[in-house]
Amino acid sequence: MLKSGSAVWIFFLILSIHSCQNRDKEAVMNQKFTELALNESVKPIHPGRPGHIPFWNIHARRAIYAPVFYNELGANADHYVYSLVSEKGSTTYQFEAECPWAALTPVWKDVSAGRLSLTVQGMDRSGNRIPSAFTEKVFLKSSSFRGVTNRASYGYDESGMRCLKALLYEDTFQTWLRTGKPNPEYPLWVHPSKIVGAVIAGMSFYANATTDSSEAAMSREIALRAGDFLLSLREPEGRPLEFWTHSYWDGVPRGNHPIYMTQIMTNYPAEAALAFFDLYDATGETRFYEAGYRIALTYRNRQREDGTWPQLLDIRTGESVKNFLLIPVMVIKLFDRMISQYDMHDFADARERAFQWCMVNPMKTYNWQGQFEDTRPKSAYQNMSRAEAVEMVVYLLDEVNDHPEYLELGLELLRFAEDQFVVWNQDDPVLFTNWFKEGSHWNGNDPDNGKDWFLPCVLEQYKFYTPISRSNSTMMLAHLKAWEVTSENIYLAKAVALANTITNAQAFHGGGVIPTHLRKTLPELNWLNCAVYPAMTLIRNAGKLNRYSASK
Repeated sequence: MLKSGSAVWIFFLILSIHSCQNRDKEAVMNQKFTELALNESVKPIHPGRPGHIPFWNIHARRAIYAPVFYNELGANADHYVYSLVSEKGSTTYQFEAECPWAALTPVWKDVSAGRLSLTVQGMDRSGNRIPSAFTEKVFLKSSSFRGVTNRASYGYDESGMRCLKALLYEDTFQTWLRTGKPNPEYPLWVHPSKIVGAVIAGMSFYANATTDSSEAAMSREIALRAGDFLLSLREPEGRPLEFWTHSYWDGVPRGNHPIYMTQIMTNYPAEAALAFFDLYDATGETRFYEAGYRIALTYRNRQREDGTWPQLLDIRTGESVKNFLLIPVMVIKLFDRMISQYDMHDFADARERAFQWCMVNPMKTYNWQGQFEDTRPKSAYQNMSRAEAVEMVVYLLDEVNDHPEYLELGLELLRFAEDQFVVWNQDDPVLFTNWFKEGSHWNGNDPDNGKDWFLPCVLEQYKFYTPISRSNSTMMLAHLKAWEVTSENIYLAKAVALANTITNAQAFHGGGVIPTHLRKTLPELNWLNCAVYPAMTLIRNAGKLNRYSASK
């Protein structure tokens, strides 16, 4: 019989051996993922072709996957010599192609992450240069995925619950209990559909998730009061945009946040409607179901013949403010919920028309323009975002059983979002590049460039190229969906790595509210929606994320 000291020694020896075996297994998995990602990186994403397929990356400044750049040379040379110079090592990589808009695939795996300069030289049949056939482009090559190299600071469900509980006790939320109105010291209420909607959604969720009855009661009451407040910010019946909630509110000092009181950005009433349905599900209060339904009805009544809506509408006239169209993924989400949860199948046709508009427009052009109420719409490709793209990935992959062709479309779109907006590793040149004009109001990686970013992270949009928690959570969801559909563990690993970052930033900042900015230095107040929705996403998907640990 072993003495107790010997037994303890053997226990720790076994534990140590097991830990070493896990580390070895993890290293093998990460090496496998590194090779898979590197091999896949040579495959271009939705490559442009003059007169046939637009070049979506005309304003892109970085790439993970072998890019195809528009070139004004024309196709009048016999062949073209591509020269890619790495400033990091002063090395030149060359290959020849028949056209001046070829993918950089032949040399891409050999080129290290860093700042690159590309020149394309036209040649005649004798191998002589064509003097006018010369162009140059400078851009960044970002490194591809290398496996899960970070560890979660908390369990995923614990992380989400910590965040929602901390929010409950913040004065921003407690003010609703005291006054029934927004806290006047929080400027982001100027975006009520988004921010008040997040309060409604988060507290409705937490009221049913917590085991503390007093916290459940408080959460439910906050959600109800916030819900009634948002109901007061609707267009009256009979107006052009009747029952839609407002995108802007001037009831608190706005600070430096732009507001446009006569306009509604058309994706945000749908987000508010989803929050109203959450509140109805949590409380059974039918006025909130009716509010969500009426918002959806106005969408259906005002849908354009082509299937979408203008991006900005004048509240007074219902007319388009500028010639920009909505990428209607949030409206599709609203219609999907009404159809699947509430059996409102009379919205199915409107849903299908909105989906088909996406299929023949951004899915063809890859013009995934940012749809944010604090950023004015830009011309095509000037301000791309991952937001609508990753939502569309989920819709496509959800329908793979009926439409097998959607699999490749969805996975390619997921690679686009990764290519432009995910920073996986410390050697990514995005981290040490000043992305914005010197002296501009917002510099997304100021003051220390990307030195204080938690990695891996997901950036929001070209005009706000900085790591945001909600960006991580939506990209995580898209990779989880890809894993579910393909059973390829690299997608699960990417989802886990992105989820871990959220918990790590949360732990660094006290272990309570998930910070909006995945940085050690927080440049502004938290946006409540960027705490609420990542928290809910982590809780809802904890079981799937934990499958990665179980597989090691």
